Amino acid sequence: MIKPLDQMLEADPRYQDLLIEEPAGEWRALSLGDHHAIVAAIVIPASVPDEVATLFRRAQHAFLYAWFDYELAPLAEAQAFAALESALRLRLTMKGADAAL
Repeated sequence: MIKPLDQMLEADPRYQDLLIEEPAGEWRALSLGDHHAIVAAIVIPASVPDEVATLFRRAQHAFLYAWFDYELAPLAEAQAFAALESALRLRLTMKGADAAL
């Protein structure tokens, strides 16, 4: 069932139990800002091929929006694996081309 419009921007209930530790040792509920910072911290080198970067960004965005609907998390995971597979395939293809020279 789709979320009602007035609840669209609320966190998925499965995020309610996640906590983050403050530098002073206190614990608090994870916020959207925390989630965004965690996702934004997952980076790849700027030199990766566009195909891999596109798949990676898609995974990153799906995981970011999983804050609102946790069912997007498996989609993000699948996209991350697709990015990894694409990167490995390109790397192996490039190594094979180098070996042929």
